[in-house]
Amino acid sequence: MQQALVALAAAVPVCIGVLVLRRRPRHPGGWLLVAHGVLFFVLLTFDELSTSRTGLIVDQLTMGAWVGLFLCLVIIAYLLPDGRTANRLWRWWVRVGLFGVLVFVVGAAGDRQGFADAHAGAALPVPWLPEPVSGLLGVVGLLFVALLITGSFFAVWWRLRRAYGDERLQLLWLVWGALTVPVTLLAGWVNYFLLDEGPLFPAALGLIAVGLPVTVGVAILRHRLFDIRLVLSRTLTYLLLVVAVVAVYALLLFATDWLIGNDTVGGLLAVGVVAVAVHPAYSFLRLRIERWVYGLRSDPRAAIRLLADRTEAADPDGLVEAVTDAVASALQVGRVWVEASGAEQDTALRTPMIHRNEQRADRGDPRRGQGLHCGGTAARRRPAATGDRRGGPVARDPAARCLPVRCSDVRGDRPRGAPGAARRG
Repeated sequence: MQQALVALAAAVPVCIGVLVLRRRPRHPGGWLLVAHGVLFFVLLTFDELSTSRTGLIVDQLTMGAWVGLFLCLVIIAYLLPDGRTANRLWRWWVRVGLFGVLVFVVGAAGDRQGFADAHAGAALPVPWLPEPVSGLLGVVGLLFVALLITGSFFAVWWRLRRAYGDERLQLLWLVWGALTVPVTLLAGWVNYFLLDEGPLFPAALGLIAVGLPVTVGVAILRHRLFDIRLVLSRTLTYLLLVVAVVAVYALLLFATDWLIGNDTVGGLLAVGVVAVAVHPAYSFLRLRIERWVYGLRSDPRAAIRLLADRTEAADPDGLVEAVTDAVASALQVGRVWVEASGAEQDTALRTPMIHRNEQRADRGDPRRGQGLHCGGTAARRRPAATGDRRGGPVARDPAARCLPVRCSDVRGDRPRGAPGAARRG
């Protein structure tokens, strides 16, 4: 049964990697998924100790190879969604981390005590570095491995804060798949402390081996499969709520047992506290998580307050920048501009602006004024709806949603007092 689970957990990333290579042959994620499946199968299938000379040599040289169980998935986290690291700094971080993995494997091959414990006191079949040198290399390499794994979380977080549109959706798929890691750790603790080494942890380990490659493949190929933001927000909310409830219950049970020596009283007290606090905790977690996933879309009042505060604090020359920056921050989008129209015009004008300290030029009509917008490529001009009370026209871009804003005193290449609309893309 265990071998069947290992084979299944290895076959899934290999198949997904092949699909990625067929659709996106230049994306390194496909090769990394195939390599992950192969390493997973080899390391968990041929893990029995050998007695032959050749087998002992292989065992010695692969004592640090266990890092291959997760190394490819860690590298994928640095490369999603476009197959490249976010910048040169992260690229060098990955290179240094991979060098640390090599150092760790070299150092682990000289662990004489570990090899002797696993092989009934046998000595290393291949002469290696002096033991102090091997030990130092093993410790330094393990530190670099830990930094490489930890850095992948920060790399995804750094990229997620700056991502918009499809790129953000792809990263959210990766985040959802990465939630299998804390779930597996929690299952391992429950399996060890409550179930006395039961079958729960191997099943949870298979969840990582299958779930994370699947979400990586979906992020690369079909990230619009369904609304991952809704699924992720609900998963995070209930996962954190369960962890908090279990932690509070165990803490109260332990505290009452230590103070008054009565498990029954502690259990009743813990149940009462959990019953009273579970709904406020759920509301608190849901509000914070939805704000992180959706931005201020989940709290329209906060979005309006942000817009009002930014515009009130801005000087007249910086009003457009304040409005667009507030809309971009509230909706977590990358392109925000203002379109305006006058009664004597039949097409929308782009208001020249500087957004987030960066000036972006658009191809504008000299007869209508040059248009500047924030980020991306120029959008097509749409016919204006003369006399629109909501503040001007909005292009019917299927990928865009609009937040109308009345801009009665925006300075730009258009008549003063012309209606405007802040728009995001």
